[in-house]
Amino acid sequence: MIIKNLISYYEENVSDYGLVYKYIPYLRRLISLIGLAYVITAVLMIIGLIHKMISSNIQYWLFIPFIVVFVAIICVTKFQESKITKILNNNYQIFLDPMEGWKNQEYKEKQHGLLVGYLKRNKLYEKQKIEYLIDRINELSLRKYPPLLAPSILVAFILPLWNHLIPIIYKYIFLGSTLWKVVFMLLLVLSVFISIFFTGIINLLLHKFKDTVWSKIFRNENTKRKEINEILHDIYLSL
Repeated sequence: MIIKNLISYYEENVSDYGLVYKYIPYLRRLISLIGLAYVITAVLMIIGLIHKMISSNIQYWLFIPFIVVFVAIICVTKFQESKITKILNNNYQIFLDPMEGWKNQEYKEKQHGLLVGYLKRNKLYEKQKIEYLIDRINELSLRKYPPLLAPSILVAFILPLWNHLIPIIYKYIFLGSTLWKVVFMLLLVLSVFISIFFTGIINLLLHKFKDTVWSKIFRNENTKRKEINEILHDIYLSL
């Protein structure tokens, strides 16, 4: 119950949502959706370029969706920053340096002070109790489901390639010359390594997407716990 109340207070009063984004919810969703479009168009462009490079026929229209989304995300991000600057100035008297981002030291001190106030009101502002809170939140954050995504992507890449190569392997290995045997065995091994390599890249992109865009659109409990722990750790060190 203590952790649940702490997370609830953080989300409503201390987090970026509680301090800023709740005043511009539609703009925040728009940024998130454009970020999603950016990832999708980037991946599609890379796949298209690889295909066209293999076929020696590069078509420049593949760049257009990515460039459009890239320009859109710059424009909307600039507009959002101007809105956030006004919110921080009017609501919290936080004035930003043009050379800094909006999450400057003054903003972090505001979050720090709000959480300290909550801890004091609930008689939790002690080093031992804060250490207990950090440990409990860490325990909850370590509960993860088994990583089923990467193997499924690996199978999706390798299986069609394997099905395509089997007839060729049978034809040239069992009926062909020794040279063909060597060549196709090397191609087979190379194709497997390439599949694994691209699987790793896609898995990395998906994790990056989950940690950035997806976590902004759908803020889950683990995201909140991580943010709370960072502030609690700073408070613990300051005691």
